[in-house]
Amino acid sequence: MARKKEDQVSLSITHVHPHVATIPVIGITPLLCNAFGQERKLVILNDQTSKIKLKPPRQPAAEVVKALYQHEGVLGVPAQAFKSAIVNSCKRVLEGIPGTQAKLLINVLPDLGSDLVRIWGRFATIRCDRVRNFNGVLDLRFRPQFWPWGAQIQVSYVKPPLILETVVNVLNAAGLVGIGDWRPEMGGTFGSFRVAASEEWEEFARQYPDPISVAEVATAAQQFESELSQQIMSLQGAIAA
Repeated sequence: MARKKEDQVSLSITHVHPHVATIPVIGITPLLCNAFGQERKLVILNDQTSKIKLKPPRQPAAEVVKALYQHEGVLGVPAQAFKSAIVNSCKRVLEGIPGTQAKLLINVLPDLGSDLVRIWGRFATIRCDRVRNFNGVLDLRFRPQFWPWGAQIQVSYVKPPLILETVVNVLNAAGLVGIGDWRPEMGGTFGSFRVAASEEWEEFARQYPDPISVAEVATAAQQFESELSQQIMSLQGAIAA
């Protein structure tokens, strides 16, 4: 019995064309880093799964270094942080591009390691702030602060429907959401940024030609911890007297 010949169907495939643009941004407010490292994850996991609670002695200098996102001694910020800011700006700041659409059409590419965006600028200081942990307990947090700071964001976007002007405006609006710890999205004031003109970025790059070094932060953190130890010893002596 002869097999029936299948009908031939003509298909029209719409090709997706991602484009990549490098867009410079400059910080409006200082950047505060607080990487959630593997050790902190293990301490929380232990507290949730074991009767033996881990409470290692505080080491401020080590905590500052562990708060950094870095690759081979160079400071970065997760590319996902910038993408999240873009998506949330579409949800809360801009109109016309739904957040669900922005997730699919816009992506931020790393330029440092596998998942980081390189940060340029200057290490400013180390902060010691009172915070509430996830369980509501009052705690101290040691975090490095950077100011001024900037980055060159490699944005991948689908064209059409997006055009470069739209992407630039979306990234500029993302600066209102911010990146890093205590950013505006979380009720803080840190990590705001804006898109910079080419001439402005050239001047910024002339002033800060080198990426921020983790070694510089580590040295400052050791000095910071030494000063804290001296202040604690002085307080203990005053109380004993």
